[in-house]
Amino acid sequence: MRKPFLKLTLRIITALLGYFCVVQTTLAQWEEPEEWPINRPTMPIRFDWVLLENGELLGGDLLSMYRDKVRFDSDELGLVELDFDDIRQIRTNDIVSIRLENNQIYEGQLLVDRKQITFFNKPHLSFPRKQLLSISPSKESEDSIWSGHFGLGINFKTGNSERLDYTISLNVERLTALDRVTLDYLGILARSEDFETGETVQTEENQRVTFAYDWFYSRKVFFRIPDIEYQEDKFKNIDLKLTVALAGGLVLLDEDDYFWRAYIGPSIQYTRFVEVEAGNPGSNTSGGLLFGTDIGYDFTEDTTISAQYVGRTTSVESGRLIHHIETSLDVELIDDLDLQLKSIFDFIADPVPNELGEVPEKTDILLIFGVKYSF
Repeated sequence: MRKPFLKLTLRIITALLGYFCVVQTTLAQWEEPEEWPINRPTMPIRFDWVLLENGELLGGDLLSMYRDKVRFDSDELGLVELDFDDIRQIRTNDIVSIRLENNQIYEGQLLVDRKQITFFNKPHLSFPRKQLLSISPSKESEDSIWSGHFGLGINFKTGNSERLDYTISLNVERLTALDRVTLDYLGILARSEDFETGETVQTEENQRVTFAYDWFYSRKVFFRIPDIEYQEDKFKNIDLKLTVALAGGLVLLDEDDYFWRAYIGPSIQYTRFVEVEAGNPGSNTSGGLLFGTDIGYDFTEDTTISAQYVGRTTSVESGRLIHHIETSLDVELIDDLDLQLKSIFDFIADPVPNELGEVPEKTDILLIFGVKYSF
């Protein structure tokens, strides 16, 4: 009785050992899969190269890295924006400028991997990747430091009456690892047909130019020196308004998909009026306070929401309190072309009457539907 039982037990043990060996061999093969081949040059040639964590390799021009967003002009895909955390390696063919959290600036042919930053042409320099604050083109390649966008909105109506409105906007920005220069233009013009005479009359004429120079003291603190705004608005009785301010700013939120920054500082404003009542001065100079905030949110990969608020305090003769708010919804259509829905809100607490004593409306609201081209 014992011999058949012993034979059966030995067969079971032998079968289990054979099965275990097969499983171990199979698992060993799974644990060491062949690495997916990626053809990237050890030394970058012709292009800058970006290797993503998922294995995608992009060749093109590295434009900038700011707020953990990398702007890259791919040779095949065009302009793309990447999260810095999604990038395994960066290798640049061009000389670029980097800024670290300690405000030190370095330039060279950049190599960034998962852990550190170094340079092909300066191998003795090495820094932890987590210290990287921004990347920008070197001043040696001045043309690639500049970027911007151009917007156009048109509204045309015909039939019982005719009306033509158009707006033109232009933004130009120069970004380096240490500072940023921004120039904005917004022009609004509207013409409509007079119901009684049938003649075309101008119903809106407003031009605004702003210039700002921001110096980055740290990741969270910046100084705007100066902030300049020039404006003409005939229908608000403003022939010319020039405001110059100095401000300190703070980055309140700075995440991958959204940011929020605010600034405040003293200002001086000069205003020349189109018409004034008899006995009143035709111009006014006033000191005051400038305060503002900017908010941006990447709602989806192709949709961006932004808002900008600027407030100014002045003397009563210059309007006392001035508000300007712009909101924008941008939806990417193709490559560098976006569909844009923009709103503009302007408010003056005490508008200056014209020579007939007529007081302009305090509030102007404008909705713009148009397109925006980035370059």
